[in-house]
Formats: sequence, structure tokens, C-alpha cells
Amino acid sequence: MRKHALRRYIVYRVKAVEFLDFGALRHGLESGDFCPRTPVNRISTDFVESLRTVQLSWFANFVDKSKDGVDVIEFWKELFPKHRHQIEEAWNRMKPAWDAFRRFRDKAGFHADKPLAFFKARRGNSRQLLQHCGNLTSSRSSF
Repeated sequence: MRKHALRRYIVYRVKAVEFLDFGALRHGLESGDFCPRTPVNRISTDFVESLRTVQLSWFANFVDKSKDGVDVIEFWKELFPKHRHQIEEAWNRMKPAWDAFRRFRDKAGFHADKPLAFFKARRGNSRQLLQHCGNLTSSRSSF
């Protein structure tokens, strides 16, 4: 089982680096360090919102326990068995936000719902996700 987890780690690592790259781009755009040129005159804040959607959806894929998700919580427990207790504690603090992240990803992120549901998810779920972000950040940091 650990051998399989180590093989999966390579894919996880690539996806984690991509996730961090999106975060670095978003931070650079938020701070005004740069703004890509586009033919439709978008500004930095437009790009920040687009990258926010990608990052939130990417995060949901990390935590997703379905066959298409990374299921990083179980994966970490396999890979780091002596840290199982800390991983489970971190997950218990993140768990209340999981439904909001999944809904956002499914309706407005990587999957696109019907227009009304799409825009409602982007507007409504954004508020829910922001409420959970502080808790998620502290959970992740403490882990």
C-alpha cells in the first residue's frame, strides 16, 4: 500500500506545485506587480477573480474523496502514518467548509452548471467560502 502511495505522491506533488503557482500569480496580480495584456482589456482584479476560482476548485479536488479526487487526507495518512492524529485533527477543522468548496467547484469552478445556478454559486458560495477561509488557513498551517 505504501508503495502505491509513493507513486501517487508524484502526481500529488505536480498538482500541489501547480496550485502554489496559481497562488503566486494571484498574489502578484493582487499586489499590482504585473498585469497580462489581453485583447479585451481585462485588468488585474479580473485575473485575480479568475485565479481565485481555479484555486478554490483545485483545493476541492485535493480534498475530494470521490474516485476523481486526490483524497489528500487519506493519502497523507497512508504516506505519513505517524502523523495520522494531526492529519485527522486538521481535517476535522476543515470538514465544515467541505460542502461549500465542493458546491463551488461543481457549480462554478471546474464544472459549469446552468447559468442561473452558475452565477448563484459564484456569488453565494464566495461569501460562504470566505467565512471558512480563516479556519482552513489555520488548520492547514497547524498541520
